[in-house]
Amino acid sequence: MDFAKYLSVALLTSLDTVCGGLRAGLDGEFDNVSIEQEGG
Repeated sequence: MDFAKYLSVALLTSLDTVCGGLRAGLDGEFDNVSIEQEGG
């Protein structure tokens, strides 16, 4: 059942990323930089 451990970690990580992104977006702290702007 090692797969279940990895899956749970992946789910928690994805939820943390989504929640952090939403919070930063609502707080106005997110810099919306596209790949084109960053690449030059």
